[in-house]
Amino acid sequence: MADPAVAILLFQVAQSRNFIHDDLIPALSSALSARGVRNELFEATLPAIDADDAADLSSVDALAARLNGRYDVCAYVRLWSEAVFQRLRARLPGVVWVYLGDPRVAFAGTTHAFPLTQVDTLAAVARAVAAGDLVREECFALPPTELTREHAGGNLVRIGVGDRLRPDRPAVVHGSAGCAYGQSVLENPHFHGVPFPDAKVVLRGCSFCASGGVPRRPSGEVLTSVLAQLDHLLDHAPETVRIQLVDQNPFPYLAQFVDRLSERAAHPIEVLIETRADWFLGSMPVMERALQRAERDGHRILLFLVGLESLSQKELDLYNKGVTVEQNERTVMECRRLRRRYPKSYSDTPAAFGFILYNPWTELSDITLNLDAADRIGLQEFRGQVTRAKLRLYPDTALFYKAKHEGLLAERFPYAAMDSARRYGYEAEVPWRFKHPATDRAYGVHDAIFRAVGKHEEVRMLREIVRFLERHPERREDPVSALARDVVRSLGSRFQREILHGAPAHPPGAARTPPVIAPPRADDRAGWQGVSDEARAARTPTEALRAVGLEAPDDLPEAPPPLPADPLHVDVPRLELLAYEYGLKPALYLTLPRAEADEVARRFEGHHAARVDYWFSHDAVTDVRRRSPAAPGEGTHVDLFLARDRATVERARAIYEDPRGPSAHLAEMGALLGYPPCCVEAFASLPDRSNNTAIRYAALERTRRLGLPFAPVLNNLFAYVLPSFPCSYGCPLAVTQAEAVLDLLGRLQPATAATLRRALARPVLFFDHARLVVLSDAHADGDVLRYGGAVGGVSPTDDRDVRDRFERALGAALSRGDGLRVTRGAIEVLRGGRRGAWMPRRPPGLGVLAPFGA
Repeated sequence: MADPAVAILLFQVAQSRNFIHDDLIPALSSALSARGVRNELFEATLPAIDADDAADLSSVDALAARLNGRYDVCAYVRLWSEAVFQRLRARLPGVVWVYLGDPRVAFAGTTHAFPLTQVDTLAAVARAVAAGDLVREECFALPPTELTREHAGGNLVRIGVGDRLRPDRPAVVHGSAGCAYGQSVLENPHFHGVPFPDAKVVLRGCSFCASGGVPRRPSGEVLTSVLAQLDHLLDHAPETVRIQLVDQNPFPYLAQFVDRLSERAAHPIEVLIETRADWFLGSMPVMERALQRAERDGHRILLFLVGLESLSQKELDLYNKGVTVEQNERTVMECRRLRRRYPKSYSDTPAAFGFILYNPWTELSDITLNLDAADRIGLQEFRGQVTRAKLRLYPDTALFYKAKHEGLLAERFPYAAMDSARRYGYEAEVPWRFKHPATDRAYGVHDAIFRAVGKHEEVRMLREIVRFLERHPERREDPVSALARDVVRSLGSRFQREILHGAPAHPPGAARTPPVIAPPRADDRAGWQGVSDEARAARTPTEALRAVGLEAPDDLPEAPPPLPADPLHVDVPRLELLAYEYGLKPALYLTLPRAEADEVARRFEGHHAARVDYWFSHDAVTDVRRRSPAAPGEGTHVDLFLARDRATVERARAIYEDPRGPSAHLAEMGALLGYPPCCVEAFASLPDRSNNTAIRYAALERTRRLGLPFAPVLNNLFAYVLPSFPCSYGCPLAVTQAEAVLDLLGRLQPATAATLRRALARPVLFFDHARLVVLSDAHADGDVLRYGGAVGGVSPTDDRDVRDRFERALGAALSRGDGLRVTRGAIEVLRGGRRGAWMPRRPPGLGVLAPFGA
């Protein structure tokens, strides 16, 4: 039998002014070793969300190479990126994956998930895997270990992996756990009527925090513990230069801690402390005494984190903070005073005070109030990226249940930049949406401008955006791209002078790199919204082609004729219903309007069912789908899950009740529905699964990259044989399933099945859900696709105007030839060997040829 062993995986984000620590991992490692379980700490640094190389996951690949064949159990903590996790899974087949945290936010494909403190459970899992045994259910009920009491013996050895340097993060010393602030949420008027479940919800302390209302440990015990941890740290990592005290109120022992530093440390050390504004102001004599002692031996103290949260009293009350705006402002002023009075011992390292500009309930007036106060007190000296600061929402907090009660939770954030967990490297958070459309537009417009111009005067720009929306309330439902354009235009020359300071867009003499013209990233929601907006704004044929990212050829007619209708159009029954009814699928999952859902439920009346109601919106151009929860019996649509056995449906119902929904259990849901595992894994790895056009682009790119043939039965660009998205259009498992469905249809409706097969076996020039054309009588001729004609009307979009205008424009270009060459730089129409039309690409860079049947 092999010895039990665990690889513990740590991840850092490559970003400055970031003080995230690894909590109790060193203590966990030592506790495992004491139980006879060999383990090592591996650490990889990942690029920040805004970095140009954000797609560079070379550190992940290096980590996988280091682990491959050495560990059968890998435990991960505080990982914000599902793409990273799925990449590791793909490169380490057969590994048992353990998430040490809240099971509800574990990524799909995780084998086991339980709290970090369940050391004996992790040891039991490692022993069972090493012995080749099943993990016994009772091991998950083993009692937790109080790791904060074992931190003085923590394992401080980390194995760095990858070329990216680890950010300068401080060592950690733990004081009293949690936060002793315990004002009851139940007495707060903002939460009247919010239903809270009995278990686990933290109803004391700040409403966004899951660690409030924890009584402090006895002061003598805490002092003994922190001094022992400090001694251990200086003994085993004497090179340490920064120490972070993890304690919301370190003042009872701060002076003694500095004294021990002076006794033991061989060089000056910076001590980072955190607290609340009211506790800081009440402990000023202690703070000054500690600074005076630190100054004698060259040590420094930094108040790196104070949870100010807001400079709007209404927002502070919503957060159940128990402090006033005046206290928050005075805290900033006192920090500035201490820095002047104790320049040698009050550290000048930039702080990162807690601040929340946006939450689901924020109004424009709150933004203005906060920006004005932040300017008045100079908050940006103590907090970077004020204008991007937003609430991170987690289960078990009062605000989570308020947002859930009011239908403000979401499957994905409306804008990718709102994922601040990913931005700063926190544990994955629960997405939410804005209650007020004007606030949504303020965030979206500023995000669009930020992405267009980069670094600028953010506070000034956001203030101008808010003023514009306040002056034009009738435009608060307008598309973000149109609003961003008009806000910038309204500023005139002030935009360059005051927002950009007149800096040239491209420095003279700097090397220019050609732009990459490609569709927006899958998670670039604002970019895809811009695609949709431009499509609807286009009126002329030239504008219709420019809206997909093509420069129109010369002499394009002003009123081209429509494309011929599809001669192979056929009404096809819902094939997934047939597949389930005749036993090809183990279960059925449908997203339907309420009336259709009721009809399907009646059709399978004797089967077991689970259903979830929600409000649904759909962009008919890009096929982006958004949803928000609805009370039972309300909403526009229904998720309907059907199976013949009760256990399957009960498991599906439990997954729906998870705060993060089916997205957190994609692998399991895919298995319940019989989808190919490779297709489920590819779907799970996507950064945004709500955009069906982007999902198709990913499958098209993967098919070409793998050199696979395009199987007509998987052609889902305008029709569906399978309800799931294939990982590629050549996936053999998906082809087998699709062929079985078409064979079934052939037995029931032979003529329909034959026509559908012919319809699918034709190349498609695909741009998005609404804009595509099918090429008839086509065959490959080298890198040119020869075609007899083009047909229109095949897109199932509800926006027929966008579809028809585009088809007329593209049809006019295609009619000039009988051949098509599609490259990254242009789409070229050929007649014989001569060019009939030339359409260079431009943003948004849509358009790809899917050569089904050619």
